Amino acid sequence: MVSNASNTLVRRAVVWSGRVQGVGFRMAARSVASRFTVQGVIRNESDGTVRCELSGAGPELDRFIEAIEARMDQYVHDRHESAPGILAIPTKGFDIV
Repeated sequence: MVSNASNTLVRRAVVWSGRVQGVGFRMAARSVASRFTVQGVIRNESDGTVRCELSGAGPELDRFIEAIEARMDQYVHDRHESAPGILAIPTKGFDIV
């Protein structure tokens, strides 16, 4: 059996800053998620950022993140990756908390 590294499931945590709260960012992310094979959870943080924890194939996660940023470009000023594991990722779908 040949292993395909692009299909290996990974977990990532992404934090966006800018004007990302109060603009429908989390709802937009859930809508975008419906077009990708990802599982995740997204929430507003007390510092004004939005944190998203994801699981899926690496390339699929990259495309999902790019799609969110394309849709919400006018609100995002910065993105960085954080240590994953703070939020419980659902086994299916994409949740807003």
